[in-house]
Amino acid sequence: MSLEKSELKIAVATDIGASIEDSYEAAKKEMYRQEGAVTSFGQAAKACEMLCEVVNKDLDEGRVPSMEHAEMIKLWITRAANAQRNLARNAENMGMSACGKVSALEGAVALISKYRQVEQLKIAAARLASPSDPDAVRPAGSHPAMSIKERRLAEEAEEKRQADLLVVAEQLEPAKPALARPLGTLPPMPKRPKRAPGRP
Repeated sequence: MSLEKSELKIAVATDIGASIEDSYEAAKKEMYRQEGAVTSFGQAAKACEMLCEVVNKDLDEGRVPSMEHAEMIKLWITRAANAQRNLARNAENMGMSACGKVSALEGAVALISKYRQVEQLKIAAARLASPSDPDAVRPAGSHPAMSIKERRLAEEAEEKRQADLLVVAEQLEPAKPALARPLGTLPPMPKRPKRAPGRP
């Protein structure tokens, strides 16, 4: 395994992860903003409805000239309340969209983090298998170069470490149950029975 290749993978994953985390934070802010908008527009609609009671009171006290004027005022107040409710519904839909985006970005960040951990484990295993100073771990007077047998044993040990690392990587995140078939695909068509020779 190439240490430079794994280090490059980690660097690329780190850059991509940082970019996705920025998008994740922006999506969270948008989700919270839309949640606040839903609350604000709902409160505004209720405030408009309360004004209708004020109009009735003003009519009883003579502040409104006639019933026709009062009905016209309440009509426009009701329209304003309905407009606020429409804005609240739009904000709720946009908030649900932002919530879905947040969930998707969370999954992407977790996947990249897992990928970085796997590559870091590979680098650690490779460094243990190939120390930077081979002479320091060999007996005094021995030849510094590795024999063919030693290379073969080292390669077998490295392959075993790689297999162990894959097992560790799979244990970092619980496996999801496999679907019976991929989403969006149709079930296989049943095979037609073979016709006997000579039959149409």
